[in-house]
Amino acid sequence: MIRWKQYEKERFATMTKKELKERVYAEIAPLCKQAHYVQFEYMKDIFAFYRLRDNLLSFILFDNKPGDFECGTYVLPLYMPTESLYLDYGNALRFMDRRHASKYALHTDMTEKEVAAHLQYIYVFLKKRVLPALNRVSTPRGFARHVLRDGFSDILFTSPVNRYTAAAFTWFYLGNTRKGRAYGGKALAEAPLFGRDFHPQREEILRQMMENPAAAPEILTQVCEDSMRNLQMISK
Repeated sequence: MIRWKQYEKERFATMTKKELKERVYAEIAPLCKQAHYVQFEYMKDIFAFYRLRDNLLSFILFDNKPGDFECGTYVLPLYMPTESLYLDYGNALRFMDRRHASKYALHTDMTEKEVAAHLQYIYVFLKKRVLPALNRVSTPRGFARHVLRDGFSDILFTSPVNRYTAAAFTWFYLGNTRKGRAYGGKALAEAPLFGRDFHPQREEILRQMMENPAAAPEILTQVCEDSMRNLQMISK
């Protein structure tokens, strides 16, 4: 009888959102620290670990939803106009590993044992699949080389117009006007097909750089500053 009561207690025991967050942090933070990712502490209610390299932000996000967290991994170029922590280039873990999608869920109504098992799945997938891939795309040059590759479409999941836009901005940022204009032309050609998926300010700045490539360094320096202010990474 005592064993049965203990079983029932463990079976139906749940945790608060704060307790779940603490468990996630305890398990995942050491792995992120080893890979030089630190907790993102600039914006309220954002639970993420990030690394910033040459104005390109790569981060592992635990998306804060009612009653749960959903883990995903994303890349955000700050030299592209950015008002918030956009998830344009990335994916949730459950979509990268659809066969085991349910194993990446983290709910407050789960037992301690279930949370521990799911965190183990997340830990292993981050270590073996996500962090090595992020390491290849976490610099502007690496990002530019991989954002258009089909082999990285799960890690950098996005629309075609966003891919071309990212490639164009990145090559302009790296000083390669020829590639910047080439991919910029493709982005603008695709834009009518995607409507609101094409960021208006990005389109405006992209057109400015294509018309006057010499102005790109000054334009993108200002864009980086504005993006960091919007993310509260520097004071306004």
